[in-house]
Amino acid sequence: MKRIVLLFIFFVGCIYINAQFGKNYHVISGLLNFREGPDNQTPIKYYLNRYENILVIDSVTYDEWAMIKHNNDTGFVSKKFIKPGTCLVQTYDVRIGVRCKDGESFYTLNKSICASHGGFSYWITELRQFVNVYED
Repeated sequence: MKRIVLLFIFFVGCIYINAQFGKNYHVISGLLNFREGPDNQTPIKYYLNRYENILVIDSVTYDEWAMIKHNNDTGFVSKKFIKPGTCLVQTYDVRIGVRCKDGESFYTLNKSICASHGGFSYWITELRQFVNVYED
């Protein structure tokens, strides 16, 4: 019985903390202006990248703007460019071809094609991202 009561208190506390300190959102635009105030005339502090996670503190008071916290800094972003949820981005390399020692490139995964080109030198790779959004 004590465990059930402690679990209940823990979950109520988590809900209270989440409500008190904000809701998790992420950036959906390429670059998002992180501003000092809730309008386009205020200075830009810095830019937020796509899929970057932010904490929305207030999304009601400022019409089209949300007051957010990011890296212990408070500022404002346009609500048009954020969505609820936390992003987890995994970046990885994918082999897309081979480079031979004589400088020739082939977009195949068969490195034996370099046998008549001085041998295999290295793989040609491409950077890809896999993005998961977790709703809170």
